Amino acid sequence: DNYFSVMVTVSGKGTYSFKTAEINGYHFVAEGEYTATGLQELRFVGKGTPQTAQAENVTLKFGNATCGQKIMVYEENYPNPDSTVVLVTGEPFMGDYNYTYAYNGHGKQLWRIDASSAPAISGDIAYMITDNEVYARDITTGTPIWNTSMGLSLHHGPVPIDGDNLYVAGGAKLMSISRLTGAVNWSYTFGTVHYSMSAPSVANGKVFAAYSNNLYCLDLDGNLIWKYPMTNSIRSNPAVADGILYVGNDGGSLYAINVSDTSTVWKHAIDMTGEESPTVDDGKVYVQGETKVFCLDALTG
Repeated sequence: DNYFSVMVTVSGKGTYSFKTAEINGYHFVAEGEYTATGLQELRFVGKGTPQTAQAENVTLKFGNATCGQKIMVYEENYPNPDSTVVLVTGEPFMGDYNYTYAYNGHGKQLWRIDASSAPAISGDIAYMITDNEVYARDITTGTPIWNTSMGLSLHHGPVPIDGDNLYVAGGAKLMSISRLTGAVNWSYTFGTVHYSMSAPSVANGKVFAAYSNNLYCLDLDGNLIWKYPMTNSIRSNPAVADGILYVGNDGGSLYAINVSDTSTVWKHAIDMTGEESPTVDDGKVYVQGETKVFCLDALTG
């Protein structure tokens, strides 16, 4: 299943056979017959078993001509991630339903722990959550620094960091946790029923989270600033940039809301299921719909 292609100009019909030199336990072979002349694809198929996960340069020789192809060999048994991939100094961190993984730049697994979220990285520490715990781990070794049991089921979204504090949500609560010790600073209770929730976001000294069909804005001490009702349940993680909050709901629309007065800046219909979370960068909002990816002007929609 592993191959690379080279485009060649065929001047005469006939059979061909090319083979690269063996490197790291494998090589590539291209064999077949050209029945037509002109620009054609020459496909090299991988043979053998790679021995080490690393980056390599494979050289092709055609008479006196040579060209190179960079090959990446990845570790076997990659996870099936269902969370955002986080890159730190070229090394990927990711989560699937059962674990959080750390890899080096060539796909070699550095460590794996029983968690189920993409980590938040600050300095040389990774912070992540599982069903009811928040973990802090050394990013290089995975060595435990602290664990905190929250006593309730946590929403499996990204863990935002603001200064010395982390923020997590679950079980109808929003909680602030010390990044240094894992101690709980405060918790804010939204209600008594465990409705749908989103992972919180932090921006400009405020914390934003969704519970059922309401958006909440709190200060960093856990005091409610405002509550904004929507017509449908919110499971999208809010994103904030330049004083505007972007969030989707089960009604299939993406909203831009002014943080200062909760007025609706714009609304855009998108074929979204409600769980998709927007990303804001350089004046644009990116969001995944059910069958399309959208890029919208952040100010006008």
